[in-house]
Amino acid sequence: MKILHENTIIPSSTYEYILRHFQYPDYDKVPSGVLYHNTHLEYVDSIAHNGILVSKAKQLEYSGNMTWATTLPNQKGYGGCTVAFTLDGLEDRYDYEQVNRQEFCIYKDIPVNNILFIDLPVVDGSGIGLTRLSDIPELIEEYGLKNVQDVFDKYGDKYIPLDDVLPYINKSNIHESYITEMKLSQAQKLVTKDIEDMSLEELQQYRVQLLDAIRYSTGEFGDEESYRNGFYIPYVSAGSSKGFVPKDKFLTTNLRYKLDEVDRKLQSIYNADKYEVLDYDESIDEYAVVASFPTKREANKFIKNDVNGTMKIRKI
Repeated sequence: MKILHENTIIPSSTYEYILRHFQYPDYDKVPSGVLYHNTHLEYVDSIAHNGILVSKAKQLEYSGNMTWATTLPNQKGYGGCTVAFTLDGLEDRYDYEQVNRQEFCIYKDIPVNNILFIDLPVVDGSGIGLTRLSDIPELIEEYGLKNVQDVFDKYGDKYIPLDDVLPYINKSNIHESYITEMKLSQAQKLVTKDIEDMSLEELQQYRVQLLDAIRYSTGEFGDEESYRNGFYIPYVSAGSSKGFVPKDKFLTTNLRYKLDEVDRKLQSIYNADKYEVLDYDESIDEYAVVASFPTKREANKFIKNDVNGTMKIRKI
């Protein structure tokens, strides 16, 4: 298993321990009053077993006297790992204080029992960005398990195999629960799409759909499956069936041309300028990077959620 950040390696048993002992990360289902502590992968084993210890804190110029936390969920840019926890058992003003609308200083250890979940990276890559445990269910729901696995295998460096995560998302047979289908008419419409104004995320989603359509058009899921979805028609010779042939004989070629067009567009985006989003940090009295994006459009979309109006974009 390849670990990307900080040149550190944690065993797969750490992932298994966290998945077994805490909730599966879901930011949409957290109760009110939950805070988030963002950290690096090398510290999660200690946190999972001992809680968030003030003596281990390493935040900015401070060390060993406080732990920073935020009300902002799902922030991937501060170490790659997010711990969700409650303040149960802590007293305001003595054990913690709110320093601004979004940030807290914690002066007391957070026990393991206060931790709801720990969101960990699963795969990272220039084509897909950092994907964490919390991202997996939605990706599978939208694109299908096989498509997600294919994209991860091609573009990502794995922290942990996706198959090791699946049992904790859905105890039923997830491989059958998330099978997606595509009809011939849907595949034909894909060829007509204009990619000029698509964002990076839209291009990545579109690429997955094209790959799915190609698999159906070439019979990768089986001739019977392609026939059932309208891609194939029976081939009859001398009064007897001889198998199947494509209904639209140019579809696969057209899909591959479109896929090449998308790949060229994606490559141009990856080689282009990047845009960082900065927000004012009162603790250091200066702006700090909170996120980065390949396009200005996506950066602008991110700062629409800035309730304080302090964020700004920097081209790099």
